[in-house]
Amino acid sequence: MLGVTATETMLVGDSLRRDIVPAKALGMLAVHAVYGDRNFHEGERDGADFVIYGIGEVVGVMGG
Repeated sequence: MLGVTATETMLVGDSLRRDIVPAKALGMLAVHAVYGDRNFHEGERDGADFVIYGIGEVVGVMGG
């Protein structure tokens, strides 16, 4: 519907299992929002391209 491919898409999610793993399987850029993940163990990336600790960090991931 947006007219973009998976490789042009960034998913920000707080669940490794429900967000990050499926996004990577589809070829998306996956950003793990650890501030919302109750099961996050500090320092683990588990397949995410980026890890953020607050929503304000998304701008840095996008390069702006």
